[in-house]
Amino acid sequence: MMCLAHVNDNHFIMVYLTDDYLIPPTSILYGQHYQDDAKSWDYRYVHMMIAYKELSRATGNEIVGDNDVAMLKTLITERRLLVIRKLEMESRLKKMALDLMIVAYTLVQIS
Repeated sequence: MMCLAHVNDNHFIMVYLTDDYLIPPTSILYGQHYQDDAKSWDYRYVHMMIAYKELSRATGNEIVGDNDVAMLKTLITERRLLVIRKLEMESRLKKMALDLMIVAYTLVQIS
C-alpha cells in the first residue's frame, strides 16, 4: 500500500508504514469506483480499519462513525459473496464446457 502525507499545505511526502499500522476506513465511494484488479484489497486491510475505529473511540477522538464502519463491513461481506458466486459460476461453466467437449468427441468417434 502506498501512503502519502500532505505537509505544510504545500507538498506531499511518501510515508512508509509498518506491517501493523492502523488505517481509517475507506470512503463508501470506493465501492462504486474501484478498478477490477483492486476488488479484493479491502479484505486484507479491514482488520486494520476496525482497530483504527476502536482506538479512535477509546481515545475519545471518534473520527469515523459507527454507520461508516457498519457500511464498510456490509460492503465487504456483499462483495465477498459476489466473488464467491462468480467463482462458483465460472467453475460450473468450465465443467459444462468440458462435458460438451466429451459429448462432441464421443459423437465424432461414433460417426
